[in-house]
This record gives sequence, C-alpha cells and structure tokens, in this order.
Amino acid sequence: MAVEASRRYTSAKATRLLHRLEALGAGLLFGAFAALPLDCASALGGALGRLTGPFLGISKRAHDNIKRALPGLSESEIADIIRGMWDNLGRVAAEYPT
Repeated sequence: MAVEASRRYTSAKATRLLHRLEALGAGLLFGAFAALPLDCASALGGALGRLTGPFLGISKRAHDNIKRALPGLSESEIADIIRGMWDNLGRVAAEYPT
C-alpha cells in the first residue's frame, strides 16, 4: 500500500513538473509572438502550425472525418485541407498575444 502511494505521489509530482514546463514554453512562445509585428507573428504561427500539426494524432481524426464527410476528395485534396487547418490554427494562436 505504501509503495502504491509513493508511486502516485511521484507520478503527480512529475505531472506537475511537466505542466510547469509546458506553461513556461507556451509563455516564452507567446512572449516571442507578442514582440513581433502582427503580420510576422501570423506568418510564423502559420508556418509552425503547418510544420508541427500534421505530426499530431488529431490530424488522423481530421483526415478520417473529412474522408467520411467528403468521400469524393482525393488524398492530396484532404492533405491540403488539413495543412490549411493547421496553418489557420497556428496563425490564430500567434495573433492572440499581439
């Protein structure tokens, strides 16, 4: 019982540390975006979104949903839509702090 409680405590401690590191990273990124002119921040956010978004697992869900909703689209058309989705999301996130 004590070992299980110790593991739970260590896991909670590690989770808190990860959350703090994520918050620090987000704060630094938002600070960098705030220091840029709006057009530059938007362009950079879009580029980062296009670069990182397709590697996230949620992109598979977007692909599956688009394929179900629009079965006539080719794979390259679906990929273009998903790339545009990440571009837009990156731009919106980068424009918030400016």
